[in-house]
Amino acid sequence: MPATPKSRLWPQPWLESLQIALRTPVTRVRTDDPASTVHPHVKEITWEGGFLGGVTLPLSDSLTALIGGRGTGKSTAVESLRYVLDLEPIGDRAKLDHADFVRKVLQDATRVSVVIEVVHPSRQEYRIDRTVPDPPIVRDAAGTVLKQSPLDLLGAIEIFS
Repeated sequence: MPATPKSRLWPQPWLESLQIALRTPVTRVRTDDPASTVHPHVKEITWEGGFLGGVTLPLSDSLTALIGGRGTGKSTAVESLRYVLDLEPIGDRAKLDHADFVRKVLQDATRVSVVIEVVHPSRQEYRIDRTVPDPPIVRDAAGTVLKQSPLDLLGAIEIFS
């Protein structure tokens, strides 16, 4: 196939875009109806204290994009989600940056919470709370503290920032 002309403007399809999507088709190309596939869903994230104290951010069940200028909280939202779910960043530099973020932006006593919905074996909601510097606490819908970790409920999850 010929290369894509540089003069072509979006939203016209580019062959390169299709090639990128097909590199890992399991994660990038859906051949089924997304509504028919059951999956866990992070419904919202809330902050008590810190830079985003008092903010609740609802999240889509399929894709959430954070768009905004510098200093509007995009990285704070993503890194807070990583923190509350107890996900370790990949790479030494990312680990240092994340630890720096927790210390300087979230700061001690800030509480980050997420509400998640799990659909297997039955539909249930859980709340995960994490107060800096403590480990995350998982609660069921009735508020009972569970011994499960966030990843026990969500399975394999990746956060990129």
